[in-house]
Amino acid sequence: ALLERGELVSQEASAAMREILAFTTFDHKFVAGLREAAGAPPPPPGGAVAIPGYRILRKSGSFGAWQSDSALIEAAGRRYILVCLLADRSGGEVKLRRLASHVDRLMATRHAAPSTESH
Repeated sequence: ALLERGELVSQEASAAMREILAFTTFDHKFVAGLREAAGAPPPPPGGAVAIPGYRILRKSGSFGAWQSDSALIEAAGRRYILVCLLADRSGGEVKLRRLASHVDRLMATRHAAPSTESH
């Protein structure tokens, strides 16, 4: 959240980090789940992952049994942060894909529902 607001280090450093985190050639974890759910084609080998209508700033990682992914996701007027860290080396990839797809559907439904909040 601080990165998106430009408050992490400085406006300039935050802008540079956002640019770096917006580009990925790794079609896995959250990005793959969102891409598959959106019906976007897989990238060519070594090519950038593109999901029309989505802006994703993400950082993923793996260490030993641990797998993680974190992303700021924007699509169709909705904006949210999704983070997951789990100890499941063999099944974690599939779980992270499913989590991203499921949460994005929930957020899309929530965004589409009429607001009952008063401002």
